[in-house]
Amino acid sequence: MISWLQNNLQKHFRFVFIILLAVIIVSFVFTIGAAPGIGDGRGERMKNLKFFDYELDTEAKREVFRTEGYWSAYMQSGNIRLDPNQLSNYFFNRATTLYLANLHSIPNPTPEQVQEYIKELPLFMNAQGEFDPQAYARFTDEIALSGSITQTDALRIISDDYRITQVNETLTGPGFVLPEEVLSDLRQDQTKWTVAVAEWDQSTYNPQIDTTTEMLAEFYASNSFRYATPERRIVSYIEFKALDFKDQVSPSEEDLKLYFEENKAKYEPTDSSESEESKAEATEVDFETVREKVVFDYSLEMARQMAQNKAEALVLAIVESESNTGGKTPREEIVANVLAAQGLTSKDTIPFSNDGAPIGLSWSRNTVNTAFQLNESLFYSEPIQEGDTTIVLLYKDLFPQTIPEMETVRARVDLDYKEEELRRLRSEQGKALQAKLSESADSIQGFQETAEGEGLTVNVYQEFTRREPPSGLDRSLAYSTSSLSEGDVSEMITQGDKGSLVYIINKDVPELQAEGEEYEARIESLKTAYSRYAVSQYIGKLMNEELERSGLAAN
Repeated sequence: MISWLQNNLQKHFRFVFIILLAVIIVSFVFTIGAAPGIGDGRGERMKNLKFFDYELDTEAKREVFRTEGYWSAYMQSGNIRLDPNQLSNYFFNRATTLYLANLHSIPNPTPEQVQEYIKELPLFMNAQGEFDPQAYARFTDEIALSGSITQTDALRIISDDYRITQVNETLTGPGFVLPEEVLSDLRQDQTKWTVAVAEWDQSTYNPQIDTTTEMLAEFYASNSFRYATPERRIVSYIEFKALDFKDQVSPSEEDLKLYFEENKAKYEPTDSSESEESKAEATEVDFETVREKVVFDYSLEMARQMAQNKAEALVLAIVESESNTGGKTPREEIVANVLAAQGLTSKDTIPFSNDGAPIGLSWSRNTVNTAFQLNESLFYSEPIQEGDTTIVLLYKDLFPQTIPEMETVRARVDLDYKEEELRRLRSEQGKALQAKLSESADSIQGFQETAEGEGLTVNVYQEFTRREPPSGLDRSLAYSTSSLSEGDVSEMITQGDKGSLVYIINKDVPELQAEGEEYEARIESLKTAYSRYAVSQYIGKLMNEELERSGLAAN
């Protein structure tokens, strides 16, 4: 078991973090809301910065926090397009739950438990929710190209996530639910409805909208924020490309063989179609056979490290120069002197906003965010890894947000005003239609005649439950009218250009008793749901308190 796990993890869990960050351009900042947090450059705040068991006072430690959290989120969700805001919250939530696991000495899983847990991860499941070895093989094939995390790191992340599930299960108590809550939930599911739905094609309602200068001016005064140009930045940047250092690497035979032995799994055939017997009979990969690739991989890895070292030396020189001058020398002069001393040159971006990378550059979301954290006092970044290039950013100039004069954006204002006014008029027309239909809703005939007289199309749907709505009836309509009684007409329910008014012809609510298998099953379902909600609230409360304590929460 241990051999299987180590071989697979060592063989397959290496390059994914860098690959995935490049693919989805993950945006991660250590701030909640707009408050200052990690990366805002306040030196004092960075000292001893800690979130529960995670030390966050250096970029290396913060990178561990990000890496572990991202790996966990990706494997738990199976989704490559993770929402940046949800991802950031997940990092802190995970750290909070892991703190509880450590606090209560939740043990590490056994090798057998880890193996079973891996089979439950959504990333490795097929459409039927079953573990798919082929999905796992495809995934491992993609990430077997580099060593961004080690086998030990991957095993720790998976083990920690297992312990987190144990915490959640432990905290999820028996729960409590009132009998009437259970009966109410069952009634909602088992009530039989017969309804008529009058549909209104709102795109056919286009009243004339006047736009005088006075009207537009009033609208613009209330909505000027819509037309503000975003804050833009110019930053200088210095690139340290690994390929520029590759020729400086002169590996010895011993270095190459050692690298090969440590990364042998990388060079093994990855044809997942091979049978286990064929794999077992295959001859172990020979160093000489893959020597050329080993030389390339080793040289590139060493070159990356050399580029990183040069970038770190640049930042250190800037820090020392700033310190030696006591903050009295202009930043431009400090940077110019350091660059000249190291024989480096910088490039300037064109002005860009925080919603994307500068034109001509393929920076990740993290690099763009870092650029927007720089200012007059914090005018340099720590080295940032972008693929095989390490980048140092330098603050250059700021163009603050501006609100233009109305005449400058009059065409947009005119269009926006008309759209807003059209929505308002359509809403009023919907209320007027609802009032007319309600007056004639003493019978289905009266409702239908009035609706058709107003140009609406009417469809009748008989004896259905909200969980199993009939063909042609949108499920959301079945749920949105659950509080109505017989003879009621709903307010206009808008979906795109379609407006719907639902008339309740019949509502057959069953008489239920607090007994039976279905009742007992629903009790357990609601208890679990309530209990899980309580757990999430508890962990969220702990997380927010720690964010406040550490200075990472919004003001």
